[in-house]
Amino acid sequence: MKYGYPDRALQTIEEIVKEGQGDAELLALKAQCLFATQDTGKAVDWSYKVIGYDPRANTFDAAKGLAPDQPRVYAMVAQYLLGSGQKDLAKRVIDQLIVANPESRDAYVFQFQILAMLDKQEEARAAIEKAFAIDPKDASVLQAKGKSPSPTTSRRWRRPISPKTPKSRSNAQGRREVPRRGGWILHPRPAEFSRPIGFYKQVAQIELYRQHLDEAMKIIEDG
Repeated sequence: MKYGYPDRALQTIEEIVKEGQGDAELLALKAQCLFATQDTGKAVDWSYKVIGYDPRANTFDAAKGLAPDQPRVYAMVAQYLLGSGQKDLAKRVIDQLIVANPESRDAYVFQFQILAMLDKQEEARAAIEKAFAIDPKDASVLQAKGKSPSPTTSRRWRRPISPKTPKSRSNAQGRREVPRRGGWILHPRPAEFSRPIGFYKQVAQIELYRQHLDEAMKIIEDG
């Protein structure tokens, strides 16, 4: 992502929201922009408001959420919580994602990704099966389903090559690797939420909405 684009997009989004013209998708995009600018404090606080989580009461209420039907917001905040060591809350966030969006394909795909990070393989596999039941032709579902190990494969995948082999290690790039017969392979991890290709399109749409045609074209060309 080019320097300055998340900040510029965020400024435009906030102007639209203040004018009372923002929809649920725009509110979710604001959370994405905040995470992209590395302002995690504001990103988490805003995400909590979007999904309806009260950190003081430690409770969820989708009815109070600004846009509880936006699965990617739950996924972004859950990933942040995992990174900061708050695994229990991350699990609760992803559970609430399903409570608020029980018929959403994307919700189950994100649930699969976070559960895999939590090393809950059985639950992760069940989540992707539900996503598959909702939309068996979706590319993201089929890709995730292909990565979801069977119970036998899961046990074999995690068995060390020998008793002296560590369960994991970090490679030169800092990526986690796990042992597998024949060598080491990268440990699967969820897709990055802060820099999807569609982000450029969304920012461009916002600029077009504000009648900034030149800015929109520049973002599309640079992206």
